[in-house]
Amino acid sequence: MIVSHAKKFIFVKTRKTSGTSMEVSLSQVCGPDDIITPISFEDELVRLDMGGTLPQNYGGLGEQRYRNMIKARKMKFLRARRRGKFFNHMPAVAIREYVGKKLTMITLLFRSKGILTKRLYHISIIMRAEKRTGVLTRSLSVF
Repeated sequence: MIVSHAKKFIFVKTRKTSGTSMEVSLSQVCGPDDIITPISFEDELVRLDMGGTLPQNYGGLGEQRYRNMIKARKMKFLRARRRGKFFNHMPAVAIREYVGKKLTMITLLFRSKGILTKRLYHISIIMRAEKRTGVLTRSLSVF
């Protein structure tokens, strides 16, 4: 899970939707004040190699120690210490309670082709109407 105040987005990782890959990619644009939760040690090494920002500001015990172990490529950490105020697969409602509604929420959803096609069609209609009228009517808080 990532909360980027600098880029004004929240990334909520859902299970089995390539969320870790997206999280590793998004962590590359995060700043020092953004919240990034830990992922598996192997995935942290990928994030490190790709130049992403390592876990930070998630409210866990021993955050700096955990980051140092990743940089040293040592897998000696306690799982319980990785979890903090913010954590992986955290419900969107709980995130909103902590950070408010000023940021755009991003999540990955894989649905059946029919449902996704209907949703994309609906959004395209709204976007065309907005372009025509110049009035922004949608909220892309979850797509």
